[in-house]
Amino acid sequence: MKKSDLIIYECKKEKTCLFGTSYRKMFIAFDGIDGAGKSTIYKKIAHELEKNYSVQVFDMGCLGFLDDIIEGIKKGKYLCSAEIRECIYYFEGCLFSDLIVGKYLKDKYKHILIDRYLLSFLSYGPLNGVSIDKVSLLTSKMKWPDYYFYVDVQPEIALNRIKNKRNIVKPEIGYKNELETNEKENHAKFISHQTLVRKNFKQAIQFVGKKVYSINNDGDNDYALYEIRKVLGRELRC
Repeated sequence: MKKSDLIIYECKKEKTCLFGTSYRKMFIAFDGIDGAGKSTIYKKIAHELEKNYSVQVFDMGCLGFLDDIIEGIKKGKYLCSAEIRECIYYFEGCLFSDLIVGKYLKDKYKHILIDRYLLSFLSYGPLNGVSIDKVSLLTSKMKWPDYYFYVDVQPEIALNRIKNKRNIVKPEIGYKNELETNEKENHAKFISHQTLVRKNFKQAIQFVGKKVYSINNDGDNDYALYEIRKVLGRELRC
């Protein structure tokens, strides 16, 4: 994937939208376990924002800087420990923060939205042998968002969303994407793994000691969207 492929869309308009009008650029991140509804929510918020602003949207899971190496590790082409692979992810995150976020933050009229960011590193890292303190140290140069939303959902609900919306019956499990032949076993592993990830997210939010908005998304996305609009509306209203 080329760097140019990272940009999902860019739009500049000057119309009134539900957020009112404001010209202070914002860096907004969305995080949560697999199947939490992050992608659906952040794309809808982006489309609403772009009615009045210049918007840049990114998916942290599709950065592309080190894809060949990471995929090679997953497939066994390159042999290394889970800790090493995690460190490669952190390096990729730091590159993104410096080369991509830093670039667009210089444009005072552009809002940046991202699907997954630093809290994911702090939450998944400890499950792969890297302590939260070490993750925090290795990612300390990453820029903190102006608004960080943690989309919270029960793992059982997340699993059903993945099966229904992504049309797959075997969700990605664990470090090497190893799947059992038994579908029920895979589902049980997913719930077990994401239960730990969810717990780590909540611990990570306390650990960083910075403002993170926790948004419940156990139901449909309308409630979560409403709560996010309320938060951003206070900032983006004349």
